[in-house]
Amino acid sequence: MQGIKIQPINGGFAGLARRVPNAASAALNRVAASARASAAKTIASDIGIKQSVVRDSVVIHKATSTTVEAQIVATGKRIPIIDMGARQTARGVTYKSGAGRKTVPGAFIARVGQHTGVFKRFGRRRLPIGELFGPSLVLVFKKSAVQTAMRAVIRTRMPVEMESAARHFGNP
Repeated sequence: MQGIKIQPINGGFAGLARRVPNAASAALNRVAASARASAAKTIASDIGIKQSVVRDSVVIHKATSTTVEAQIVATGKRIPIIDMGARQTARGVTYKSGAGRKTVPGAFIARVGQHTGVFKRFGRRRLPIGELFGPSLVLVFKKSAVQTAMRAVIRTRMPVEMESAARHFGNP
């Protein structure tokens, strides 16, 4: 009776076990980038801003081979009105919102150093002056439309990316 050599099989499985976390983390990171792009598109159309503004405020905590988990996190900062398509008018400043253009009476666009923003005087005198901001990205990020769009991307992209990563990392 002939015996079966088990050594090569064990060696192959041991190598595979080391490569699985790398493949999973690579797939998760690619899917997280796609989900962030989907969220940026949905948020930008909802608020009326450029997708690049949203992408800069939504960060990805990438997965690693030791921490096989990726997170998409919206920062808590509010969006400056200047980034919402602000225009100076005779009455004040108009800007885009999800429901059309809105007007802030008495507001003005000014450049302070290298920063351009929409400002308004608070009081009867010339000072104090404060910059105006729109909604917080976190509030918009939590909306069900954004979450649904991200889940749809994750559901469709994850199997494709895992298969691709398995092919790439599966070869010794």
